[in-house]
Amino acid sequence: MNEPLSIERLKALVLAYGTEPERFPAGERDAALLLLSSSAEARALLERERELDVVLASANAPELSPNLLRRLNEVPVRFPRAASRTSRWAQALTGFGWAAAAAFGVYWGAHSASLEAPAAEAETVSGEAATELGDEELETIELALGAIDELSEDL
Repeated sequence: MNEPLSIERLKALVLAYGTEPERFPAGERDAALLLLSSSAEARALLERERELDVVLASANAPELSPNLLRRLNEVPVRFPRAASRTSRWAQALTGFGWAAAAAFGVYWGAHSASLEAPAAEAETVSGEAATELGDEELETIELALGAIDELSEDL
């Protein structure tokens, strides 16, 4: 119980949960009981609302006419639920797509080179591509891959 309960809050609790404090939310029940024990206005509010609870508890639910029951039971037939926009096959294909993407990610992660590989182990441009590139391009690629630390000045 952090804060005392106001009369307005007690009225809101009574309107929502009835006059039995056991039905109040657990976090506010103790504060409501403290307010009821210390305030004549709160007790008067509870007594006025208790009369309504007694009337509602003693009221019998009316019998529904057979015509109304029949019409209520026909609602699902007259207004069928709209079919799902996605078919079961589309849902299965979507699930398969996600599973394939996850499997590919696991495979790629298991077979890719470490991002923190030492500079000596960094890849360099291989045979065929090296013959088509000039020295300047090769050196730029090796610098990007971490195989060398700086560009030479003579290029």
